[in-house]
Amino acid sequence: MADNSMLARFFEYGTQIALDEGQVNGNVLTVTLPHSAVLFLRRHSFTPDTLKVRMVTPSGAIEYGIHKISIKSPALISHVAGNFIFPKIFSQHCDL
Repeated sequence: MADNSMLARFFEYGTQIALDEGQVNGNVLTVTLPHSAVLFLRRHSFTPDTLKVRMVTPSGAIEYGIHKISIKSPALISHVAGNFIFPKIFSQHCDL
C-alpha cells in the first residue's frame, strides 16, 4: 500500500528548498516551490494515479500536483535506469 506520509515528505523537502532559495525584498519573502516527481518502479492496483498538495492559507487555498511516473514492465526498469535516469550512478552503484 502507498505510504501516505510520502506527500508530507515531498512538501517538507520542497518548502525547505524554497526557503533556502527564497529572497526577501522589503517586507516580502518570495519563495518558489520546486517541481517534484516520484518514480514508482512497480505498478500495482493501489499505486495512486495522482499526487497533490493542497495548502490552505489565510488568503485562500492553492493546490499543486506532483508528477508521477510508473514503470509497468520490470524489463523497462533497467533500460530506464541505464539510459535515462542517472546513468552514471546506476551503472556504478546498482546491480539491476
